[in-house]
Amino acid sequence: MDISNWANIILGIYGVGLTTYTVIKSNRAKKRVLSVSLSTGYIPRWHNGNLGPQLLLITVANPGDRKATINVPYLGLPDGKNLFTPMPLTNVKFPFRLEEGENCSIWIEMNQIKHSLLEQGYSGVVRLKGKVSDGTGKIYTSKKSWDFDLAVNYD
Repeated sequence: MDISNWANIILGIYGVGLTTYTVIKSNRAKKRVLSVSLSTGYIPRWHNGNLGPQLLLITVANPGDRKATINVPYLGLPDGKNLFTPMPLTNVKFPFRLEEGENCSIWIEMNQIKHSLLEQGYSGVVRLKGKVSDGTGKIYTSKKSWDFDLAVNYD
């Protein structure tokens, strides 16, 4: 083979690779992307300066380029069951339309979670994941889990 045939082969491979990259990037831009995370916080008690009960926060962020309607976030349990809060404390009303670059949260008192887990027969440390479903029914799960210790008093 002479050099012009090699150049054509290399140019063809480059063209296929570039086209594939462009198609994959275009498809990713069309997908909904939601991020779910868990953290803790407190409700301040303004009248005496003390902190209130410890809370577990489930935050849903939309870092993508598409709007998404989300339902109430909830906790995923290690055995595949889920723990829902029927009337969560939150900064929005669900279902909620989450715009690009926005986030929202619900918060649950840790002692409520502890009571629910004990009631369902869990003991020790329970690994929890944050979850949320969008308007299409797709479920998004937090990458990191929260090790919830049932032996701790969360007052």
